[in-house]
Amino acid sequence: MPCGGSRLVKERRLRLPLLNFKFFVLSFLFKSPDSTVGTFFIGFSSQLFLYLCGSSIEFIMSASKPNFLWSMLTCKCPRCRRGHMFNNSNPWNLKKVFDMPEYCPECGQKFELEVGFWYGTGYVSYALSVALSVASFVAWYVLIGMSTKDNRFFWWLGINIGLLIFLQPWLMRLSRVIYLYFFVSYEPNYKTKAPVKNSLT
Repeated sequence: MPCGGSRLVKERRLRLPLLNFKFFVLSFLFKSPDSTVGTFFIGFSSQLFLYLCGSSIEFIMSASKPNFLWSMLTCKCPRCRRGHMFNNSNPWNLKKVFDMPEYCPECGQKFELEVGFWYGTGYVSYALSVALSVASFVAWYVLIGMSTKDNRFFWWLGINIGLLIFLQPWLMRLSRVIYLYFFVSYEPNYKTKAPVKNSLT
């Protein structure tokens, strides 16, 4: 029964994009010959748009497990990957940059697993800053280049420092999210199973 059910789900996932593609091809082939080029192009574009949108919506609706990387970058709870870890979605609101609920509003997972739990995020934040600096250096070297005959290195240094300052609120939040992901794993049955209380001991 589970095998048949999973097969049916897969067939349903493929059915809508396939029907959209057939509809797109047929509507393209049976266009009126009297139509102008502009009308033909509009009809072609609209049918292609409907096909792509239908495929995207079907893919999103059929996804049962939220994406790991996307959930992390959007600061979602590691256990359910649906609940928000921060009360304010804007990390540049500096007064509320660390304003977090005690428990996940979706699955009830406690975020601060023990007293002083967030002290370890300093190492994660440092690693993120170094990784971002290396990435910006490589991009600058490939696109613009480095030379001892001009000030291009100092231009990169200034831009990189500005970028780090601008992204610092988001990096501090992301460091908390990544740190918590080390200790709390995804639980598909989070509605029925008890949340992680303390995985450090």
